[in-house]
Amino acid sequence: MVKSDCGLCAIAKEADNDKLVYRDEHWIATNAADVPGWVMLNTLSHIEGPWSLSPEQAEGLGQLQQKLSAIIRKVTGAELVYLMSFGETSKHCHLLFMPRFDDTPEESRGLALLTKAAELANPEDALRITTLLRAEAMGKFVLAGQDARSFYGRP
Repeated sequence: MVKSDCGLCAIAKEADNDKLVYRDEHWIATNAADVPGWVMLNTLSHIEGPWSLSPEQAEGLGQLQQKLSAIIRKVTGAELVYLMSFGETSKHCHLLFMPRFDDTPEESRGLALLTKAAELANPEDALRITTLLRAEAMGKFVLAGQDARSFYGRP
């Protein structure tokens, strides 16, 4: 079921575009906020939170958390991948994945990273990284002659 007044349902319905990282019968992952490497994982159907997941959806969520975190680290060279979900503004089951690098200043770590979305947004770089994440998620990661970290702008 899709809820017509839910922004995340709209993303799930429309996300066969350049922002798409991953999609299966229960879940969709897309670039978030035009920030390179940030990924939003949503249920395809309108489910308010993890308490409402079917056993199959819950099992898939655990596997996707691991898979997407590993892919984000591999493509971006991140030291950690933060996961968060508050469900305050969007009452739709979702998780935000945010890479955190070893050179991220202390004052920008943890929840503070979330407040940096506007200054980290870069639609061009987000598109390039999303393309790499999607290829990796599909098992087709090919980056001729370049290491993904240098492509991302990391040493």
